Parts: sequence; C-alpha cells; structure tokens
Amino acid sequence: MTILKTLPESTSDSQISSTPMLSFCVAVVEVQALEKSASMKTIADFGTSFTMKMLRKYGQYDEVHFVFDSYLKESIKNVTRKKRLHGEIGSEYKICDNTDIQNVNMKKLLSHIRTKDALTDYLAQKLLQSGRQNSKNYVVAWRAEAAATHCAVDFLSNTQEEADTKIILHAINAAEIGARRLLIFAQDTDVLVLAVHRYPKLPQDSFIVTGPQEYISLRQIFLSLGPLKVSALTGFHALSGCDTCGSLVGKGKLSYWKAFTSADDKTFEALATLGSSETVSDNVVCELEAFICRVYICNTKIKTLAALRWWMFTTKQMTGEKLPPMLSYRQSNE
Repeated sequence: MTILKTLPESTSDSQISSTPMLSFCVAVVEVQALEKSASMKTIADFGTSFTMKMLRKYGQYDEVHFVFDSYLKESIKNVTRKKRLHGEIGSEYKICDNTDIQNVNMKKLLSHIRTKDALTDYLAQKLLQSGRQNSKNYVVAWRAEAAATHCAVDFLSNTQEEADTKIILHAINAAEIGARRLLIFAQDTDVLVLAVHRYPKLPQDSFIVTGPQEYISLRQIFLSLGPLKVSALTGFHALSGCDTCGSLVGKGKLSYWKAFTSADDKTFEALATLGSSETVSDNVVCELEAFICRVYICNTKIKTLAALRWWMFTTKQMTGEKLPPMLSYRQSNE
C-alpha cells in the first residue's frame, strides 16, 4: 500500500474506543499466512490450528465476518496463478480430516485451484463449528454461499470471485443493522479503495486494520480527498492496475497517484464514469489520455499518447516497452 504514505496518518489503537464493534476479516489472507508447523500432520490439524488462531485474534469482537475468495475454473486470474508455478503442474489434494500433509509445504498444498476451493469449503465449515462451540457470532462467506452461527444470512450469498468485493457487501450490511463501529482486517489496496469509495454507506467510525496497532480511518481519508476525488478512486485504481486489470510497464501506483493528486475536476469526472456503462465517450477518452500523459511526465502539456510517444522517442531515445501504449492498443483492451 505505497500510496498510504501520502494519505492522512493512521489512527493509533489508543484512539479506538472499547465500545462494542463489528470486525471483518478477509479469511483467505489468513489461510495463506498460516505457517505449517511440524505438529500439523493432517488436514484436521491444519483446520484446528486455523480456527484457534481466528478465535484468539478475533474472539473479542461482537460479530466477525470471515470472507473467502472463490476459486472459479474459468477465471482470468488462472493465468497469473499458472505463472507463479513457473511451468510446474500443481498437485491436487483431497481435503478431509485424515489427509496426510506432514511432508507437504504450504506452497505445494495451495498450488492447485481445486485444492484451494475444497480447502475454503473445509475451513468455512470448521469456522462455523468453532463459532458454535465457543458461542461466537461468526458469519462465513465462501464460494457463492454465506452462513452464520446465530442468524440467517442468505442475503449475503453472491457469486463475486474476489473477497475484496465481497467484503464491501458485508461492511454495508453492518451499517444497515445499526453497527456504529467497523473494523476491516485487510492489507490489500483493493479493499482500501473500495471501502473509501463506499464510505458514505458504512458506519461513521470505520477503519482498515493493516497490522497490529495500525488503524486507517476511512472517515479521515474521505474528508481529506472530498466526494469528487473519492468518486474517481475506483476508476483510478482500475486504470493504474489491480487484480483484474493490467498496468503500464514501469508505472506503479505512486506514479499514478502523483498525477491523480494534481489533476483537475474534469479528470476526476472522467475517472468517475469508468465502469458506469459499457461504452466510453470520446470526451472521456481524451481526458484520460491526457491523464496518462501526465503519469509519464508530471505537468506535461502533451495531451495525446501519439505525441507523447514521439517526444519520448526523439528527446529521450526511449523505445519498446519504455514508451506509453498506442491509442489503438488501449481501445482494443476496453
């Protein structure tokens, strides 16, 4: 979360009151972060360790929502997953209590999409079981399902693939049922952007928790940026690269963020329209083209990618991937 360094300072835990609050956790992050110790010989051991860790970490809160990623057979993320294996074929494991994983490391265990899918289903059931046994109010969302230990939550079921987007549904629900305070445990920029964008529908005292004693106030960010910039955040995030969108070579979030913070209202309005319809108007294309030019060269007066490419080629002797994309390429990837 590099851009967080440019946002309002995080709130310390001493500023978080002890009044009852709803906490939310992106559980898939917790699964990947769980270290496999020598004592974990079976999947049952893994499940017990996971549920005990969740109980220790979140047992103090009134209600905890655990939200898992969904692992779809047909997903654009599968290409990225295959690249991470560097040509190797992931090993598929049958997920049941007595499955032997004593000599299996976490990377290998989580290398196959069907194993991940089965494991989320297994852990979801174990979390619900743990919640009932310990009299905890747990809500668990996985695959296209949602269940709770204390109430019916069928309305939280959805087919979204990413926990990042699912979690916003749960956060909005917290406000609708009267929650005054909300903690979202996540370290993903996607969650931060979506939460700030939807802040008007969340409890007033809502925070992203990125680590021990690290609380980011959504209210402070919303007030600092203002409604217009906030409305442009999701378009900005998609254009600059996220889980489902590519990014320009050599241009990270910080480069885009610098251009974003110095942009004018027309740019914010153009970014805010992205995703609102299936087509993009010529005016929006021109405005965003000029914005991308400023990502490459701060405060440049150049407004077209063609002109920028020529300037960078003739002035800076840049070629290939170091040059910005051609407009025809951008149009083919809308």
